[in-house]
Amino acid sequence: MKRLVQIVILISFSLLLSGCGKFKEVNILGLKEVKLRGMKNKVILLDLSLEVQNSNKRRIVISDINFHAWLNDKQLGELRSTNKIVLKADTTQIYSIPVEIELRTMADAFKLMGGNTNALLEQLTVEGYIKGRVFPFTRKIRVEKQPLSQLVEGYKHGFYQ
Repeated sequence: MKRLVQIVILISFSLLLSGCGKFKEVNILGLKEVKLRGMKNKVILLDLSLEVQNSNKRRIVISDINFHAWLNDKQLGELRSTNKIVLKADTTQIYSIPVEIELRTMADAFKLMGGNTNALLEQLTVEGYIKGRVFPFTRKIRVEKQPLSQLVEGYKHGFYQ
């Protein structure tokens, strides 16, 4: 009986893996808007509206976005997503991605709050990772230190695979 269970598990796993084809890349077609949701303690809350094209036949879940952030070459804090983002299969759609920037000091908050939120994109430099999954596979993409605007532009032109 134990041998039969092992064979069934092996066959099931083989069928699962053989059904998985090659995935196409997800493209960011543009950043539509950066909206300031507010601030609490030392955390700035933002919504990034991105137009995303998922040409895969399966939905993709972006489970984690985590970056170290710098403002004009001075360490600012951590930028991370607050929710999972589900990219629907075979669509081009605008997604609102809630992110938070946890600041090192309150003085940094005044620098961020004083300016235009769209200009913030040009001033922020980030380094970290984006983690996504398509059942049952997970992939973590490392992002080298670069301006946030360049990261969005790089996805727009398919540089990250």
